[in-house]
Amino acid sequence: MREILVLSSGLESNDFFMKDLLDEGLSNHEFLQTLFERKKLRPHFKLAVWKNAIALVKQTYKSTLHFPSDERFGLTSQMRRAAVSVALNISEGAGRKTAKDRLRFMNISDASLSEVETCNIIALELDYFNQNQFLEMLTPMNSVSAPLQGLMRSLKNSIE
Repeated sequence: MREILVLSSGLESNDFFMKDLLDEGLSNHEFLQTLFERKKLRPHFKLAVWKNAIALVKQTYKSTLHFPSDERFGLTSQMRRAAVSVALNISEGAGRKTAKDRLRFMNISDASLSEVETCNIIALELDYFNQNQFLEMLTPMNSVSAPLQGLMRSLKNSIE
């Protein structure tokens, strides 16, 4: 219990929670942007590919809301976990110290993106999506894929 109290008081003294921001009525995006500008968020926050991956996660959650309830632990869960994995691996890779390590996590993110795409194809084939909904998911997937491929190419070239 004492360790928890010490940790808690240390966080408060460092102004980790930045309570002054809570009174400003900022949107969630503005709140996060302000924290980043104050250097309270990790460097992946500035990566466009990571921001696009977050948009993919949000679209995936929105798109799977209408899936049948019996898919809750099946395709719905798999699609959501795969989309989250894309963003998480980009952020983890950005936090790595070597280009080789960063590239490894970007490759994992790319594989998760393939998984998201396959889940979307399955959803279309099962008529959980119509063609328009499929295209709505294709847009954020492509907005992650292109910059991710460029980042991976750049990392690979820096290793060679």
